[in-house]
Amino acid sequence: MNVSKDVFKDVLPTYNELKAKGIRVEVVGNNLKLTPKSKLTLDLITKVKRYKEELINILQFKPPQEPCYACKDYNWWLSIYGHWVCGTCHPPACRELVKYAISKDLKCLDEVVH
Repeated sequence: MNVSKDVFKDVLPTYNELKAKGIRVEVVGNNLKLTPKSKLTLDLITKVKRYKEELINILQFKPPQEPCYACKDYNWWLSIYGHWVCGTCHPPACRELVKYAISKDLKCLDEVVH
């Protein structure tokens, strides 16, 4: 999965909207289960379909809720090996190492070099 720069702008507000409406969101296999269905609007269904992969990542791979102990930043990225890493202290060497990022401005070292 590529680093999503829109996760804060689009995906998290959609997730928060679901929670605010009292809609329970669960990951079942490779799908999302939303209950109760009666609270879903057409707009929300469209957003959920658009951001399905990102919503599953948010639910499966919950990032640390605390800031980095060293730099006090919340610039986290999930490595392909399943570990959350501070992007400020330890930027990824290349995008291929990033499974998911919650930072708006995560820079990979290969982008800085090129």
